[in-house]
Amino acid sequence: MSPAGSQQNARDAGFTLLELIVVMALMALLATMAFPMLKGQFGRAAMIEEGRSIAAVFAGARRHARLSGETVVATLDLQARTLAGPGGAQARWSEASSLQVEAAAGLMTDQAVEWIFFHDGTATGGDVTITRADLDPVVVKIDWLTGVTIHEG
Repeated sequence: MSPAGSQQNARDAGFTLLELIVVMALMALLATMAFPMLKGQFGRAAMIEEGRSIAAVFAGARRHARLSGETVVATLDLQARTLAGPGGAQARWSEASSLQVEAAAGLMTDQAVEWIFFHDGTATGGDVTITRADLDPVVVKIDWLTGVTIHEG
């Protein structure tokens, strides 16, 4: 092979600066298009995790009531943005999330909401709905007859 031929092959083996710039521009364009879609998924995942932690506190309160034979109260503090259950169990939700709460009328005030779990497994029942802008809600339901907690979303 002649020296001129090997020089030609070496030049064709790499990428030009223009080709690299075009590829980087396409990657940047795809990233800017994908980010808004992924951002919503991160918010949705956070809502689902908040719902799971709230459901876990309710399930723990029911379990504690059944095992101890005592009435147990789970208290949602609207100012502190926490749900407290027996044994120090606690769930929090972020400032980005809003809660809509349904519970027995006598157990709701402007600052707190309570759910009561009885030794036989029943409860006062209700719902906690977690919402964020432009995302489907996550709902945690407590069945009043069975006390079972259902996490939807």
